[in-house]
Amino acid sequence: MAKGKTTCRILKEIRRQIAEANDIEYVVEECQYKGDCKGTCPKCEAEVKYLENQLHKRQMLGKAVVVAGLSLGVIPAMAQNIQNTDDVVTKSSICLSDTVINAKNTPSGKYIIRGKVVDRNNSAIDWATIQYDDKEKGSKTILSEDDGVFAIGVSQLPIKLKVIYTGYIDIEFEVTEKNYNKFFQVTLANDPDAFKDVIGATGADGW
Repeated sequence: MAKGKTTCRILKEIRRQIAEANDIEYVVEECQYKGDCKGTCPKCEAEVKYLENQLHKRQMLGKAVVVAGLSLGVIPAMAQNIQNTDDVVTKSSICLSDTVINAKNTPSGKYIIRGKVVDRNNSAIDWATIQYDDKEKGSKTILSEDDGVFAIGVSQLPIKLKVIYTGYIDIEFEVTEKNYNKFFQVTLANDPDAFKDVIGATGADGW
């Protein structure tokens, strides 16, 4: 339990430093959890998702995302925690379903591709970036809606989609005439190397 509590404090400090460096409102609260601590919990993961959303929105608005300045001792600890977490998904994946969830905005096009972007806890990821090349419209980028759902209209198939979100592993997949009418659930895995560049950007004392 002591190791779990230590990991929890380290990860909370990472979140506080990232929020402060990017001028994101983030209130650090002491953990009130009683019992065997694994270093993370639903409340901690909700804080992570909030921070990821804010960072991704900054990027989409053309603002710089600052990660330099984090403590050198904190980064390896975070990576070690990710590697040792039993329920971590290490690879982003695609699941096809016959149950379709319609997006709020329905695009035009000969083929309509529908899907939803979620994390490993099946929580919706809004503002995820979906990139693709349409032979008639050229390179296009859309964002998932506030419930993670997206819809794309294209003129020809097959077509490749790439889903990107800050702090997660990108995934690219092909949509064909055989599967375009299915519902694509895109599950993004956390990227353990998301803060790798920070190590080279920090000084000897980590600041």
